[in-house]
Amino acid sequence: MTKTTIKSRVTTGAMKRCTGTSIKETLDDVKFDTNQKVVYPAGAPISVLGGVIGLQGQLAPTGAIAKVAGMKTLEFEGPARCIGRDVDAFAAVDVGTIRHAGLLKDGDLVTIDAHRGTLDQVTLDQRVPAAEIDNRSKTWKAQAHPYTTGASRKFAAQVGPAVIGAATHAGRKADVVS
Repeated sequence: MTKTTIKSRVTTGAMKRCTGTSIKETLDDVKFDTNQKVVYPAGAPISVLGGVIGLQGQLAPTGAIAKVAGMKTLEFEGPARCIGRDVDAFAAVDVGTIRHAGLLKDGDLVTIDAHRGTLDQVTLDQRVPAAEIDNRSKTWKAQAHPYTTGASRKFAAQVGPAVIGAATHAGRKADVVS
């Protein structure tokens, strides 16, 4: 993988290793197997976006992560199916489901655009009037996380927003993204 990034000039490979040789020198004798389908040359990636992308928008103001590796369609517009538990979301993943996101209700139209990195609710066609969105935002309350003990409880209480690295520390409430 490193050799293909040097060949495509993404990196120079000039950095010295602990042996005193450069990374490029160390990889000079490595041959790239063109018959394998795991590591693609940097000049011909399986996807120009990479395997995962960050999304932001009305439904993900502090960011969300989506796996796009191997997907043929990188845009979606359609009705949401809201699910409140991860276990149920995994079971429904093959039927175009989106996980419960606060102001969203079953049937609301959503758009996901991997090229632009957006995750939004469609309001332009007035299927969900702005007044309804405003009312939902005033009455919405975050669900309590189900973890009450152990490492999962500690992680849920301390992890910060994905958009700033999902760092875990006791002062995470100070990590406000504006």
